[in-house]
Amino acid sequence: MHSSISNSDTLERFERANDWVPIWLIAATIAATTLFCAEVIVRQAGFSPSVRDDPRTWSAARARAREDSVVFMGTSRVQTAIDPRVWADAWNGEFPVQLAIAGDTPLPILEDLAADPDFHGLVIVEVLPRILFGSRETRGIESRRFLSAWGTTRSSPSRRMEAQLRIGVAERLAALRLPPAQLISRLRRPGGPRVPYFSMDGTRFLRLDFSRADLDRRRATILEQIGDADAPVGEDDRDQIIARLVAAEGALTQRGAQLVWLQMPRSGHVKAIEEQRFPNARFWEPLLAQSHALALSAGRIRSLSEFDCPDGSHIDVHDAPRFTRALAEVLNDRLQRL
Repeated sequence: MHSSISNSDTLERFERANDWVPIWLIAATIAATTLFCAEVIVRQAGFSPSVRDDPRTWSAARARAREDSVVFMGTSRVQTAIDPRVWADAWNGEFPVQLAIAGDTPLPILEDLAADPDFHGLVIVEVLPRILFGSRETRGIESRRFLSAWGTTRSSPSRRMEAQLRIGVAERLAALRLPPAQLISRLRRPGGPRVPYFSMDGTRFLRLDFSRADLDRRRATILEQIGDADAPVGEDDRDQIIARLVAAEGALTQRGAQLVWLQMPRSGHVKAIEEQRFPNARFWEPLLAQSHALALSAGRIRSLSEFDCPDGSHIDVHDAPRFTRALAEVLNDRLQRL
């Protein structure tokens, strides 16, 4: 008797659970159809998939750094200029690791890599004096925040898997760039929604298509950022920063790694203002006087100096492949001479 009642209860629970199956199937179908329609609309409007550049994405990139990787670090200037696929074709068939952080110093990132006993690859550090040697109190905050996220991520396989899954979805769905409410609002505007001129993939290659940008507004924003930047640090602080940079260089080269200092192209008023406020004679040259590493200044190398920055600060996505090939060729040639 007891067995019969038990079986009856089990059957009843099974039937109740099965009652929900059609509902879940209908809900899933509606959700998939809605997402598909949103994706079609967004892509027809000119949007493309883009990964969000945040500490989790950066941590996923840091996790790809192997013992012999090529690693870039610096600001958005080097992040927009290096096409990883072109670099792989021109270098050794492997994608570089992009650890640049927009608007912040690479010094904490460099010191973290220098402290990694397993790394003995090639590090290319973009040197932007107004970022490295600016006196603003917020210098290094973003870099340390990204490093903190990496400290949590590297000890958690589930977090690393979650980050990879999130990046994979973002690389495939343009609809994620525009929440439904914003999509409806923007589609109602005359001429439709404004398509962003920037996008990023899972390698953290930041594409800037200036043909889609309001260049006058963009240039004004860049000049405002430079104008609002803090004054250069004093000589004592400058020497301390240089000492930290050189110490990190020494730690890397001592275990067989190579380091290259790199100054990126710049144009127009941005170049003029930066040269006036942060002259090479006060910052770039004192660094090189203390360093034994290879140094490349784009303005002094013909194949790198011919690139124009539409906003004065960054290379356009259409020029990135050519710049990447030129830099790889120059680096290969100079490193072979050492």
